[in-house]
Amino acid sequence: MEIFHSFSEMFSSKHYIQNEIVFVPTMGNIHDGHISLVKEGKKYSTNILLSIYLNEEQFNDRRDFENYPRTKEEDLQKLEDTGVKYVILPEKQEIYNLSSPFNKNLEPKFLTKVLCGKNRPGHFTAVMDIVGRFFQIVEPTYAIFGEKDYQQLLVIKELVKLCGYNPKIIHSEPVRDHNGLVLSSRNSNLSDAEKVQAMKIYESLLHAKDLYSKKKDLTVIIKEIFAFFSSCNNIDLEYFDILNANTLRDRIGNDLIALLAVRIGKVRLIDNIRF
Repeated sequence: MEIFHSFSEMFSSKHYIQNEIVFVPTMGNIHDGHISLVKEGKKYSTNILLSIYLNEEQFNDRRDFENYPRTKEEDLQKLEDTGVKYVILPEKQEIYNLSSPFNKNLEPKFLTKVLCGKNRPGHFTAVMDIVGRFFQIVEPTYAIFGEKDYQQLLVIKELVKLCGYNPKIIHSEPVRDHNGLVLSSRNSNLSDAEKVQAMKIYESLLHAKDLYSKKKDLTVIIKEIFAFFSSCNNIDLEYFDILNANTLRDRIGNDLIALLAVRIGKVRLIDNIRF
């Protein structure tokens, strides 16, 4: 595994081969969810490039940015023997020097202003900006994203269409721990008691899916889940909705997904389940 601290170092290295690159963008604090993305990427090419870059611009809450786990040395150890061929740890100035910003006039507001976008203004345009910059610099053949951040996944697909970027977008199913909690870097900020409370998240999604399988009306299911969380201590439900999985615009069709965001203490968590 080759580790580079700048793109100039990477592109000048005799070890770097710009061919059939599978790009795995991360913000660090590597866990098994990230490793699953690498495993999925290896189905397409062995030329795996993983980035570790904490993008301050996409954090609406300064405290959230400051509390985000920074574990570079542990991350590099975890990535050894996973199949990652290259790791890039770039600096902001170099990224900006080598790329052009996202044109905010192209923002797909039908995707960026709903769900997470309602309470995180500017978040998705910042995501589109940094991912677009990486695509310009790296020019990967494939790029892989987790379905845990489902809204982000659709935003990235829209980015590729809008800007004509080349990579084929691959996505991988969420990875859960033995209690059903979807793996997330923010989980490390939960206390042991809060991790027990967080089990309610997946429980609620399974309950919603069960109600759907019993032909319950979607509005009834949504009310039921709001009622479910109203009885949960120390869990604040930010949103829950059931939408078309291809557009997130309506509740029409059979390809539906339930999505939610909650706050447990100071930690914001998201999750989803396909119906």
